[in-house]
Amino acid sequence: MWSDPWGFESPLEHFLSKEPLLASGSFAYMLRQDLMTALPKSFRTTVIVLRVIAVLGMVPSLIALAVSWWAFNDSREFLFGARAVEGTVIKHKRTDPGNLYTPVVSFNDIEGENHEFDASIATRNPSYEVDEKVPVVYSLADPSKVRIDYWATHWGFASMAFTVFIFGVIVALTLWTIIPAVMERKLRAE
Repeated sequence: MWSDPWGFESPLEHFLSKEPLLASGSFAYMLRQDLMTALPKSFRTTVIVLRVIAVLGMVPSLIALAVSWWAFNDSREFLFGARAVEGTVIKHKRTDPGNLYTPVVSFNDIEGENHEFDASIATRNPSYEVDEKVPVVYSLADPSKVRIDYWATHWGFASMAFTVFIFGVIVALTLWTIIPAVMERKLRAE
Protein backbone atom coordinates (compact mmCIF):
# COMPACT_ATOMS: atom_id res chain seq x y z
CA MET A 1 0.00 0.00 0.00
CA TRP A 2 1.22 3.46 -0.91
CA SER A 3 1.64 6.03 1.82
CA ASP A 4 3.29 9.40 2.18
CA PRO A 5 4.29 11.59 5.13
CA TRP A 6 1.12 13.71 4.94
CA GLY A 7 -1.22 10.75 5.39
CA PHE A 8 -2.94 10.74 2.01
CA GLU A 9 -4.10 7.36 0.81
CA SER A 10 -3.13 7.57 -2.85
CA PRO A 11 -0.99 9.61 -5.22
CA LEU A 12 -4.18 10.93 -6.88
CA GLU A 13 -5.52 12.32 -3.61
CA HIS A 14 -2.11 13.77 -2.90
CA PHE A 15 -2.04 15.45 -6.32
CA LEU A 16 -5.55 16.83 -5.91
CA SER A 17 -4.72 18.31 -2.52
CA LYS A 18 -1.49 20.15 -3.48
CA GLU A 19 -1.31 23.84 -2.68
CA PRO A 20 -2.75 25.82 -5.58
CA LEU A 21 -0.93 28.44 -7.56
CA LEU A 22 -3.99 30.67 -7.28
CA ALA A 23 -4.98 32.89 -4.38
CA SER A 24 -6.68 31.25 -1.41
CA GLY A 25 -10.04 32.89 -2.20
CA SER A 26 -10.18 31.56 -5.76
CA PHE A 27 -12.63 29.02 -7.08
CA ALA A 28 -9.84 26.48 -7.73
CA TYR A 29 -8.66 26.75 -4.14
CA MET A 30 -12.17 26.15 -2.79
CA LEU A 31 -12.56 23.04 -4.96
CA ARG A 32 -9.18 21.65 -4.01
CA GLN A 33 -8.42 22.06 -0.36
CA ASP A 34 -11.73 21.68 1.45
CA LEU A 35 -13.18 18.98 -0.79
CA MET A 36 -10.28 16.59 -0.56
CA THR A 37 -9.20 16.83 3.06
CA ALA A 38 -11.91 18.02 5.45
CA LEU A 39 -14.78 15.83 4.25
CA PRO A 40 -15.48 12.09 4.62
CA LYS A 41 -13.59 9.57 2.52
CA SER A 42 -16.76 8.49 0.72
CA PHE A 43 -17.26 12.06 -0.46
CA ARG A 44 -13.66 12.31 -1.65
CA THR A 45 -14.01 9.01 -3.51
CA THR A 46 -17.22 10.21 -5.16
CA VAL A 47 -15.54 13.44 -6.27
CA ILE A 48 -12.63 11.51 -7.76
CA VAL A 49 -15.02 9.18 -9.60
CA LEU A 50 -17.02 12.14 -10.95
CA ARG A 51 -13.85 13.82 -12.15
CA VAL A 52 -12.60 10.65 -13.83
CA ILE A 53 -15.96 10.31 -15.60
CA ALA A 54 -15.73 13.98 -16.64
CA VAL A 55 -12.27 13.47 -18.13
CA LEU A 56 -13.30 10.24 -19.91
CA GLY A 57 -16.45 11.97 -21.15
CA MET A 58 -14.34 14.60 -22.83
CA VAL A 59 -12.92 12.00 -25.24
CA PRO A 60 -16.14 11.74 -27.33
CA SER A 61 -16.51 15.50 -27.05
CA LEU A 62 -13.06 16.06 -28.48
CA ILE A 63 -13.84 13.57 -31.26
CA ALA A 64 -17.01 15.57 -31.99
CA LEU A 65 -14.91 18.75 -32.12
CA ALA A 66 -12.52 17.12 -34.61
CA VAL A 67 -15.45 15.92 -36.76
CA SER A 68 -16.97 19.40 -36.60
CA TRP A 69 -13.71 20.98 -37.72
CA TRP A 70 -13.36 18.44 -40.55
CA ALA A 71 -16.95 19.05 -41.76
CA PHE A 72 -16.52 22.83 -41.54
CA ASN A 73 -13.25 22.68 -43.50
CA ASP A 74 -14.76 20.35 -46.09
CA SER A 75 -17.68 22.71 -46.73
CA ARG A 76 -15.45 25.77 -46.74
CA GLU A 77 -13.07 24.23 -49.28
CA PHE A 78 -15.98 23.01 -51.41
CA LEU A 79 -17.59 26.45 -51.49
CA PHE A 80 -14.26 28.17 -52.19
CA GLY A 81 -13.89 26.30 -55.50
CA ALA A 82 -17.57 26.16 -56.41
CA ARG A 83 -20.00 28.00 -58.62
CA ALA A 84 -23.66 28.69 -57.94
CA VAL A 85 -26.19 27.99 -60.70
CA GLU A 86 -29.89 27.29 -60.93
CA GLY A 87 -31.04 23.69 -61.19
CA THR A 88 -34.39 22.04 -61.84
CA VAL A 89 -35.93 19.10 -60.01
CA ILE A 90 -36.69 16.60 -62.77
CA LYS A 91 -38.05 13.68 -60.72
CA HIS A 92 -38.02 11.98 -57.33
CA LYS A 93 -36.35 8.70 -56.46
CA ARG A 94 -38.06 6.57 -53.86
CA THR A 95 -35.87 4.55 -51.53
CA ASP A 96 -37.01 1.08 -50.52
CA PRO A 97 -36.08 0.95 -46.85
CA GLY A 98 -38.18 3.67 -45.27
CA ASN A 99 -40.08 4.98 -48.30
CA LEU A 100 -38.15 8.23 -48.51
CA TYR A 101 -38.01 10.57 -51.50
CA THR A 102 -34.80 12.04 -52.91
CA PRO A 103 -35.02 14.77 -55.55
CA VAL A 104 -33.06 14.31 -58.76
CA VAL A 105 -31.79 17.69 -59.96
CA SER A 106 -30.58 18.72 -63.40
CA PHE A 107 -28.33 21.74 -64.03
CA ASN A 108 -26.06 23.19 -66.70
CA ASP A 109 -22.47 24.06 -65.84
CA ILE A 110 -20.75 27.22 -67.13
CA GLU A 111 -19.74 25.37 -70.32
CA GLY A 112 -23.37 24.46 -71.01
CA GLU A 113 -23.00 20.75 -70.27
CA ASN A 114 -26.03 19.19 -68.58
CA HIS A 115 -25.55 17.25 -65.32
CA GLU A 116 -27.95 15.31 -63.10
CA PHE A 117 -27.48 14.37 -59.47
CA ASP A 118 -29.39 12.87 -56.58
CA ALA A 119 -29.67 15.43 -53.82
CA SER A 120 -28.20 14.52 -50.46
CA ILE A 121 -31.56 14.91 -48.72
CA ALA A 122 -34.26 12.30 -48.35
CA THR A 123 -37.66 13.10 -46.88
CA ARG A 124 -40.89 11.24 -46.16
CA ASN A 125 -42.80 13.54 -48.51
CA PRO A 126 -41.17 15.08 -51.59
CA SER A 127 -39.48 18.30 -50.45
CA TYR A 128 -39.49 19.85 -53.93
CA GLU A 129 -42.02 19.77 -56.75
CA VAL A 130 -41.04 18.42 -60.15
CA ASP A 131 -39.90 21.33 -62.38
CA GLU A 132 -39.19 23.46 -59.30
CA LYS A 133 -36.09 25.65 -59.58
CA VAL A 134 -33.48 25.14 -56.84
CA PRO A 135 -30.13 26.82 -56.16
CA VAL A 136 -27.23 24.47 -56.89
CA VAL A 137 -23.52 24.74 -56.09
CA TYR A 138 -21.04 22.57 -57.98
CA SER A 139 -17.26 22.21 -57.95
CA LEU A 140 -15.54 23.86 -60.90
CA ALA A 141 -12.80 21.21 -60.74
CA ASP A 142 -15.27 18.30 -60.66
CA PRO A 143 -18.90 19.03 -61.65
CA SER A 144 -19.93 15.65 -60.19
CA LYS A 145 -19.40 17.19 -56.72
CA VAL A 146 -22.61 19.12 -56.33
CA ARG A 147 -25.05 20.15 -53.61
CA ILE A 148 -28.35 21.92 -53.35
CA ASP A 149 -27.35 25.31 -52.02
CA TYR A 150 -28.89 25.82 -48.59
CA TRP A 151 -27.45 26.24 -45.14
CA ALA A 152 -27.97 22.71 -43.80
CA THR A 153 -26.16 21.00 -46.69
CA HIS A 154 -23.07 23.13 -46.08
CA TRP A 155 -22.98 23.70 -42.34
CA GLY A 156 -25.56 21.34 -40.78
CA PHE A 157 -23.24 18.41 -39.99
CA ALA A 158 -20.50 20.68 -38.63
CA SER A 159 -23.04 22.47 -36.45
CA MET A 160 -24.49 19.24 -35.07
CA ALA A 161 -21.02 17.89 -34.23
CA PHE A 162 -20.07 21.18 -32.57
CA THR A 163 -23.29 21.07 -30.54
CA VAL A 164 -22.32 17.58 -29.31
CA PHE A 165 -18.92 19.00 -28.31
CA ILE A 166 -20.50 21.90 -26.39
CA PHE A 167 -22.93 19.53 -24.65
CA GLY A 168 -20.02 17.27 -23.64
CA VAL A 169 -18.08 20.21 -22.22
CA ILE A 170 -21.11 21.35 -20.21
CA VAL A 171 -21.62 17.83 -18.81
CA ALA A 172 -17.91 17.50 -17.97
CA LEU A 173 -17.82 20.87 -16.21
CA THR A 174 -20.96 19.95 -14.30
CA LEU A 175 -19.43 16.66 -13.17
CA TRP A 176 -16.11 18.33 -12.31
CA THR A 177 -17.37 21.38 -10.41
CA ILE A 178 -21.08 21.86 -9.85
CA ILE A 179 -22.08 18.42 -8.56
CA PRO A 180 -19.19 18.24 -6.05
CA ALA A 181 -19.95 21.79 -4.87
CA VAL A 182 -23.62 20.93 -4.33
CA MET A 183 -22.67 17.71 -2.53
CA GLU A 184 -20.23 19.60 -0.32
CA ARG A 185 -22.85 22.21 0.54
CA LYS A 186 -25.29 19.47 1.58
CA LEU A 187 -22.65 17.71 3.68
CA ARG A 188 -21.68 20.91 5.44
CA ALA A 189 -25.33 21.75 6.14
CA GLU A 190 -25.80 18.45 7.98
